[in-house]
Amino acid sequence: MLDKIYRVLKRFNKRANIGHPDDAETYNKWLANKTTAIQEKKIQYRPLISVIMPVYNVSIEWLEKAINSVEKQSYTNWELCIVDDASTNKKIQDYLLSKKSEKIKVVLLEKNAHISEASNAALKQAEGEFIALLDHDDELTEDALYEVVKLLNRDPKLDLIYSDEDKKLLDGRRIYPAFKGGWNPEMIFSFMYIGHLGVYRKEIVDLIGGFRKGFEGAQDYDLLLRFTERTNRIAHIPRILYHWRMIPGSTAVEVDSKGYAYDRGRLAVLQSLQRRNLPCIHVDEDPNIRGNYIPIFKVNNSSRIFLAVFFNGDNNDSLQKKIRKLEKTITYTNYQMVIFTSHESLAQNNSDVVLINDNNILQCVLSEAVKCRASLITILDLDLSPITEKWLEKMIPYANRHDIAGVCGQVVSENNKIVYSGGYYCFTGKNLSIMYADYGDEHDATGYLGRVRRIQNTSIWFDKSLMIKTELLAEYLKSESEEYSMRDFLFYVLYKGKFNIYHPFIKFISTNHYSSACTYIDAPFVEKWKGRIPKTDQFINPNITYRDGKITLND
Repeated sequence: MLDKIYRVLKRFNKRANIGHPDDAETYNKWLANKTTAIQEKKIQYRPLISVIMPVYNVSIEWLEKAINSVEKQSYTNWELCIVDDASTNKKIQDYLLSKKSEKIKVVLLEKNAHISEASNAALKQAEGEFIALLDHDDELTEDALYEVVKLLNRDPKLDLIYSDEDKKLLDGRRIYPAFKGGWNPEMIFSFMYIGHLGVYRKEIVDLIGGFRKGFEGAQDYDLLLRFTERTNRIAHIPRILYHWRMIPGSTAVEVDSKGYAYDRGRLAVLQSLQRRNLPCIHVDEDPNIRGNYIPIFKVNNSSRIFLAVFFNGDNNDSLQKKIRKLEKTITYTNYQMVIFTSHESLAQNNSDVVLINDNNILQCVLSEAVKCRASLITILDLDLSPITEKWLEKMIPYANRHDIAGVCGQVVSENNKIVYSGGYYCFTGKNLSIMYADYGDEHDATGYLGRVRRIQNTSIWFDKSLMIKTELLAEYLKSESEEYSMRDFLFYVLYKGKFNIYHPFIKFISTNHYSSACTYIDAPFVEKWKGRIPKTDQFINPNITYRDGKITLND
């Protein structure tokens, strides 16, 4: 039994460098430095939390640990609602009945109903304002519910709270922490990234009908998708509050152990996107990562695109060669292309070339976009070449959405190293730092928690291959600013509460060299945005950072 677990450990540790969260030694050292005694503060708002636990044919050893982890909660206003789904091992039912008390409710089903209906039976017993989901072989940390309620005291209107988690070996060792980012509304269509611990407002769970029969194996994912159609009052606790036990046969160890779950997850994503009135016609699954979904949207020819192409050279033959190469990649027909250059000779010799300087780039782009009545603008540096079929068609559905500012694909170098796969910002003292995640990794790398291959919201766009709305650029250029630039435009859209999209399945190859990070030190720019947007990027966990493109645990 242990052989399977150690094979998984060996496979993961091969890819984890020193400093990486997946490196067991690094994580254990980090834990030793972080583990401190719980120091609770008095809290006024003390809602009842109902812990929901469906049970079926689990080892009593692990079941006992799961229940004990609830009983040991430092926050005491909880109840545990257990439903046994007709386990064939009668010792399980005997044990559960022995645990029955005022705080622990136990229901024994006479016939196996499967996990969705067993979970709903537990929900019927729940009287709490919130429910917390706990698998029958996992454990909560002692302060898990306290941390949730502490956050609710700061913001009692929250409807969903999720935390970080790690995995626990049979011998008790802790490995593979999942340090998640803050609420990322796009990433939930890629996979069930919030995982454990998840605490949901019961009123909304009841409103949407609880867990759906037919989605067994993906029932939590389906619940999350339907739940977030009703609310965006969601918060993340960047602390590990949940231990997922690595038992052979569970998805914590064997990704393919419940293959049916991934098909049901795909269906849950499709239905959720359609209920949100997004034109999703199909959901693909990433061949490299099971359960990593890729929504496919219907695209008509109605969106007029202005393709703003930037050429940095001064050779006309080279320009024409690059344009012909680019045109071969375009299958979308409702577009107009204009070339922008700072070389006067090229502008004189070509009617479709516009002369620009450093101070009027965005103004010139907007002017030409308005002339051709384009609703969308695609900015593309000719040092980059699209290599994905229908690349424009894949960007359009995201760019047309009101909540999205910019859409970017993955950028790789000529030697297949990652140049751009999303990015983060951070104000540090008087500086503003930009980090490009997984810079320099192989183009087919998965990244931490599969991040490189997930369609997701990101704060930092790649302004050399970017699709935006014409009206958004016009709005920005009407705002007061001492400089109108792509970097200022980026922080303007963040200030406005817009999200950007990183889409790893839209790819570009770059012939230019870009750095893994940049730091803005000019005081006027940093001071302008410091305090207007959060100090740290909401999409990166405060326990991790990227140095030279590589992930590392913070001290």
